[in-house]
Amino acid sequence: MQAPAALRDVRLPGMHVSMPSVSKRVLPRHPDQSGAGMAGVVELEVVVGADGAVADARIAKSAGPTPALDYAALEAVREW
Repeated sequence: MQAPAALRDVRLPGMHVSMPSVSKRVLPRHPDQSGAGMAGVVELEVVVGADGAVADARIAKSAGPTPALDYAALEAVREW
């Protein structure tokens, strides 16, 4: 099984690779649901391409039983 294209040439920060920095921060839009006061923390794993754009992103840890927060965070980080 071959790794997805975005992951084939992964380089982690270290000797000749610097940590990526956010050039455009897009905040997640709060989902329009009747759950007033809905809040949570979503952890994402993000692959940044050589061009600095988000090449791949996935949910590493969900905010909880309502996936709306997860998908709002995922949509936002894809615009970074």
